[in-house]
Amino acid sequence: MQIIATRTRAAGHHPYFAYRLYIPFDQLSPERQSLISYRTNFGHGRAGDHLARLREVIAPMAHLGLRPGPARHEQGRAIDRVAKRIEAIIVRKLYPEITAVILPVLLRVPANPDDAAIYTSVGDLTGRYQALAAHIEDLTADTLGVDQFGKRAA
Repeated sequence: MQIIATRTRAAGHHPYFAYRLYIPFDQLSPERQSLISYRTNFGHGRAGDHLARLREVIAPMAHLGLRPGPARHEQGRAIDRVAKRIEAIIVRKLYPEITAVILPVLLRVPANPDDAAIYTSVGDLTGRYQALAAHIEDLTADTLGVDQFGKRAA
């Protein structure tokens, strides 16, 4: 599946950067797309091109279909923890300045690199929360199928 890993300078916080991972909607089934309520391109790509966050991609369809409430909230927290670990594993492979186990909201990068977006691929992560959670301590970029030679956007 295709992904976009971004590095964006935080406005007014030189030299802090935000690192994020997104999946284009066209990589997801129409059924999954219809259950993702937050639709945006997160400032990357063309208007109208939606991107999903990893937690929405790995979540079971049953979770995405749950009504808001305590059960959805508790399950969502567990899914989010796994998604954050996987994001860090993938982004670490693509941006060598990342060493964290969980991506921080902002990371101080003294080298002051340029903003970047890397378009690359990983193995299919769709709906795989349970399998990924069961092996979270053993996951590596290689076991996730990360292509480290992605295409950098200009």
